[in-house]
Amino acid sequence: MLKQHRLRGLIAFALLTLVAAGMLFRDQLEPGALNEWLNSLGVLAPLVFVFLYVMFVLLMLPGSLLTLAGGFLFGPWLGFILNLVAATIGACLAFLLARYLA
Repeated sequence: MLKQHRLRGLIAFALLTLVAAGMLFRDQLEPGALNEWLNSLGVLAPLVFVFLYVMFVLLMLPGSLLTLAGGFLFGPWLGFILNLVAATIGACLAFLLARYLA
């Protein structure tokens, strides 16, 4: 019982931290700024994009903008693969959060 409460508290803290970070960095989520920022990351850009997409799914934010941005930033094929992987991971994590915490 205590373990479950500790897990819920940890997840609530993580979600609040993500919301606060999103509010602080919301200017960087514009398409032009996102493009410059991801280009500066080099090889890590696809991983950061997938992480952002997963966070959008978990926070129930509209993913259509990031889907279009993925195709624009990485090209149609790599963008499709990254969008598919990120949406799948996000959906699985959302299911697990709902399954064990709700």
